[in-house]
Amino acid sequence: MRSSLSGPRKLLPKNHVILKDTMTLTFPLSTEQARAFAEEWIAAWNAHDLAAILRHYAPEVVLTSPVAARITGDPAVTGIDALGRYFARGLELFPNACFGLLDVFTGFSTVVLVFTNQNGTRTAEWMQLNGDGKVVCVAAQYSA
Repeated sequence: MRSSLSGPRKLLPKNHVILKDTMTLTFPLSTEQARAFAEEWIAAWNAHDLAAILRHYAPEVVLTSPVAARITGDPAVTGIDALGRYFARGLELFPNACFGLLDVFTGFSTVVLVFTNQNGTRTAEWMQLNGDGKVVCVAAQYSA
């Protein structure tokens, strides 16, 4: 898998990808790689930095969430532009949004982030990463 960086292009072994031009991911993901991804993702959300949040997602991303169903009327949000609008609306509706990372689970090319929000609600998001280390599919679950 190849990813372009600033400057000359590097060729990496098949099981490596670059995340945000700063981190190399190897499939299967290690605990350290998954934790670093999770910490970057949480930091972007806590900064309310929409561009930084969206850098974690592929153009063809599909998100499913019961919150998306409540906000948009559809549980699925498809594509980076729609995701950006959805996340912008979420930041607008929840200006005090703040996440606390509780746990990270790893799969071959997947991560599950378990975190709390500003209301103490526990959330788990399952994320499938592509060859560029970007999220292509995410499913959000919330504590009952």
